[in-house]
Amino acid sequence: MRLTRLERDEWKRTAPFVDTLLIPVYRIGITNKNPDLTEAKGTEKLARLVEEELTGRLLLMPAICYGSAKEENFLRYVKDVGKQLRNSGFHHCFLMGNDEISLDLEGTGCGWIPLHTPDSPEVEDTVASVIGQITGVWESI
Repeated sequence: MRLTRLERDEWKRTAPFVDTLLIPVYRIGITNKNPDLTEAKGTEKLARLVEEELTGRLLLMPAICYGSAKEENFLRYVKDVGKQLRNSGFHHCFLMGNDEISLDLEGTGCGWIPLHTPDSPEVEDTVASVIGQITGVWESI
């Protein structure tokens, strides 16, 4: 289930079963009016595939995009989003993105799922790994 495609009636029926949020995080670089969307497209594709596998229990949120992951403002913003979403009635919250980002989400209630290379040809392995991490948390409770 994707937030951007959600209809009110559909949400009323499924909301009691959806307990997990997934938020993609990726860099968008633009140089001389040429956007580099490689990471964005790879991360979005993985997020969609994970959402398709876990439909009914997981809600895919819109992505958080950034220019530089080293900026303190970006890190504070991501933590703030995590805290707000964690306190929105969902039991689980995960952010996923390039493993070059070092996100310390302690205190937010959200988990970080690092992706080695979001645009890698081993998509099925990466999707299985992400699903395993999410279901591992579900099963540990």
